[in-house]
Amino acid sequence: SDDGMVGVFLHNMSAKDIKIVYGFCVKDSDGKEVNHRLLRPHTFSRKGTPGNKDIGGVVKVAKRSTMIDSLVDGTLIIEVRMKLAKPTETPPTAFVPENPFCNIIQQMF
Repeated sequence: SDDGMVGVFLHNMSAKDIKIVYGFCVKDSDGKEVNHRLLRPHTFSRKGTPGNKDIGGVVKVAKRSTMIDSLVDGTLIIEVRMKLAKPTETPPTAFVPENPFCNIIQQMF
């Protein structure tokens, strides 16, 4: 279209591969979402991997006019949402110590 589209990309700058789920959200001056792209999983290769495998993003996040209309004092607010696609560690099991209070009270009666 004549309006054009704007893309947003992430670049892995670390020395390790990472698999994340990510998405982008453009916000207006009231903090409301004007446009968003859903989260999706992607494996970012370590920095310097041939073939641009350390880059991922969305080619068409929003129309250029939408982005320009959403400027806040000349600044574009893009919220980046990221989380690990698969947690690296399982959460620890809860430790619940034995509570002898009930037994003590029962013995008193």
